[in-house]
Amino acid sequence: MMYRTKVLGAIGDPDRFQNGRQVLKMGGLDLSADRSGKDSDKAIPEISKRGKADLRYPLYQAAFIASAKNRDVMRYYTVLMT
Repeated sequence: MMYRTKVLGAIGDPDRFQNGRQVLKMGGLDLSADRSGKDSDKAIPEISKRGKADLRYPLYQAAFIASAKNRDVMRYYTVLMT
């Protein structure tokens, strides 16, 4: 419950977003490529961390807890990784 209030406090009105990707981008959890002079096919995807840290932390914590406690989330990521 605590993380929900932190997320809502950081994003304000949740109805202003059209999809979840926009919230992730606002928190800096969208993927960007660390190219550092490399070709695009050798770029390493990483979290951009350009967004709000006060939103990024509760989103990460909620996902971490869900991945450890929620069977549906565990099943989803197990299938995704195989």
